[in-house]
Parts: sequence; structure tokens; C-alpha cells
Amino acid sequence: MVTTPGGVIVSTECDNSNSNVSSLKVLRYDASSTATSLNATAEWNLTADLPSAAANSGLEAVSWIPDSYLTAHGFHDEHTNTAYDPAAYSGHGSGRAPRRSL
Repeated sequence: MVTTPGGVIVSTECDNSNSNVSSLKVLRYDASSTATSLNATAEWNLTADLPSAAANSGLEAVSWIPDSYLTAHGFHDEHTNTAYDPAAYSGHGSGRAPRRSL
């Protein structure tokens, strides 16, 4: 879990409806919410982008890096093979939780 200006970011490893299935996701929650039920405000499903993993294996942690740092240091988006452009990722907040291999 990591706290960012846009909320709290957590990672998941399994599908709660089927504990035998891997579900590698990063979720963002609004930490200021007073709701009685907690629902993710954003979800990034990375299952297809990462190598196969057994259920309850895979994402052990997340990190968050501000866009200002990424652009100032020439971060390269391997998925698009271009320089990182924050405007190309709507709804991501003001930073990025980088993809990591297993």
C-alpha cells in the first residue's frame, strides 16, 4: 500500500470470487471518504501485461512516482516505445505506479 495525493494505492493477487485464479491489479481508493463501503475509484488490471502467476502470487508491493520526476528524468514507456507523456494516461492522478515484472 502507498499513499499518494490522489488516494491510497494497493495491489491484489487473487480473484476473490475464485481463489484458484490469479488477478494482478492495482487499485486506488479515496482515503478521505466517509462511506461505509469502500470501493475503488480506479483499477488497473495488469494480469495480461505480466507473466503468469499462481493464485495469491505476484504483486507484492506497489510504488508511486510523481509525473514531474518521471518527465524530468526521461522515463521511457516500454508499452508504447515512446517518452512518457502523462497526458496519455487519463485518470492516473499526478504520478504513476510503475509496472514491475514478477
